[in-house]
Amino acid sequence: MKSHYLFAALLGLAVCFTSCNESAIYPGDNSYNQTSIIVAPPMPDPIGADIPEGAITVDSARAICASLASGTVSDSVYYVKGWICGQDASKNAEAIEKYGNVYFYMGVSKLSETKHALYAFQVYGLNGKPVRHTDAIKVGDFVVIKCHLTNYNGVYETKGQGDGYIYSSTNPDITKRPDAIEVTCAEAKAIAMALSANNTPTEEYYCVTGYITNVAGSPSKGQQTFWMNDTTGTTKTLQAYWANLPDSVTTFTIGQHVKLYGHIMKYNTTAEVKNGDVEIIVDEK
Repeated sequence: MKSHYLFAALLGLAVCFTSCNESAIYPGDNSYNQTSIIVAPPMPDPIGADIPEGAITVDSARAICASLASGTVSDSVYYVKGWICGQDASKNAEAIEKYGNVYFYMGVSKLSETKHALYAFQVYGLNGKPVRHTDAIKVGDFVVIKCHLTNYNGVYETKGQGDGYIYSSTNPDITKRPDAIEVTCAEAKAIAMALSANNTPTEEYYCVTGYITNVAGSPSKGQQTFWMNDTTGTTKTLQAYWANLPDSVTTFTIGQHVKLYGHIMKYNTTAEVKNGDVEIIVDEK
């Protein structure tokens, strides 16, 4: 009989030790796992950051999104400030190459989890200009975006399709461009005409220097179309199709000396750079 009592006692001790040593990490999404429900505390705004009056935090933006019915968009436009806490670098690389916009998550801290963040969806770069380089967006950047807000099936995000853009950023590479190959207008046209496929831009990124010889139409949404040549006059060698107006420039004018950045392509029989960036060259007199 004594052996039965001893076995029962040993069994009880085994159960006790097993219970006491149970892992604190339970399988699945378990609210008892304290490490899974810690929310990163807000980080202070960086000293000197360009933050417009009335800018709201990510938490405030998420509250606005939560108040919206699924699929609806806010009537108001907001400036939202926060830290980039996540991004899909490969997705951004493709989006930058094709459209000049980016995707990232904003939190009250650079350590925020994406489930506590605002999804910046199809956001353009500084002042609405296209993003040209993957270095322009990095986890840890403090940014202010201007956007409408939406609740997309429970995902709190900005309205897409180019609605939102970065108002300011602490990233010094926010306007960075790829390394460009310097060519003349005549060389750019030769490159375009040698392409085997129509409407397919080059993989290489170019900088074309020349003079504006003709302006087509009026500016629209910060862009305008013009023609350029290696010398002043009326010769139409290369078309800058819906080129981006530089900051503080409201329209392109004939005779301006410019640098046009972008990918060269052939549109049927027209040599062009589509949606390129422009720098105005100030010639010494």
